[in-house]
This record gives sequence, structure tokens and C-alpha cells, in this order.
Amino acid sequence: QMTKNTCTDPKIIEEELTEVRRTGYAVDDEEFLHGLVGLAVPIFDSAHRVCATVSMHSPTIRHSVDTIREHV
Repeated sequence: QMTKNTCTDPKIIEEELTEVRRTGYAVDDEEFLHGLVGLAVPIFDSAHRVCATVSMHSPTIRHSVDTIREHV
């Protein structure tokens, strides 16, 4: 556990992965570093496999989790 927001419960992690698959993006809500939020989207190859990601991070003084979602 890196911060108080880091999820370590396998059931909740599975639920979050299901949500990532549904929405097509993942959000880091100060889970790795206090004061930092992030967003990541997959890049697919011609066989529809994830081959890369594009991500961004921002200090919470500039963006909240809600405002960072606007960049999807």
C-alpha cells in the first residue's frame, strides 16, 4: 500500500478492472503518490491487442479526479 487510497483488496481490484474495461480508461486517484492523480488509455494494434498506453499525471493542486476525466 503506497497511500491511504491504494487498493489492496483483490475483490475491489477485480471490480475496478471491470470498470476500466467498460469505460476504456483507468484513473489513479492518489493511489501511488499523495497529491498526484493520473489517467491512462490503451492503444490497440491491428489485432485489437493492447500494445501501448497513453497516460497523464497531474498534481491535485491543478486537477481533481473529476477534472482529469475530461481529458479522455
